Amino acid sequence: MESRDVDFAIAAATEDLELKLAIFRKLDQATLAEAILVSNTSFISITLLGAATKRAERVIGMHFMNPVPVMQVVEITRGIATSQATYDATQKLAPDLGKTPVEVSDFPGFVSNRVLMPMINVIALTLTHYARNSSGTARLCPVFAFYDSRNLRQGGRGRAARV
Repeated sequence: MESRDVDFAIAAATEDLELKLAIFRKLDQATLAEAILVSNTSFISITLLGAATKRAERVIGMHFMNPVPVMQVVEITRGIATSQATYDATQKLAPDLGKTPVEVSDFPGFVSNRVLMPMINVIALTLTHYARNSSGTARLCPVFAFYDSRNLRQGGRGRAARV
């Protein structure tokens, strides 16, 4: 199959703006004007990527979350110029790929990373302040607790085991 024969071209590359811009410029030249150019990005503006092409109305984002085979949701992100027809075609494609589409705004981090990053920061801060070993020095690894639910069902307080 020639690259010119595709309906969708999905670009997956590291979150490097210059790299993605270069890829979209190449895809713009290598595919037919009717092809939809998709970025699997979790952070970079779809509007910026679309501006690097001659078809901003046919540029859209599909953020496939990790691990891709397990995660069912895909974030679909329109740029300012993305057409309704491009959005509709992309939303229709998602279930064919085994994904549930969710529309998100073209804003840094979209939805999932805007929620995830603060959670990671809170976890790191909590561990730094509260996770200590027996000598009282801070531990930088997580502490997991596993509770014996049988004890809880019997009216007990549960038992925790540190790992």
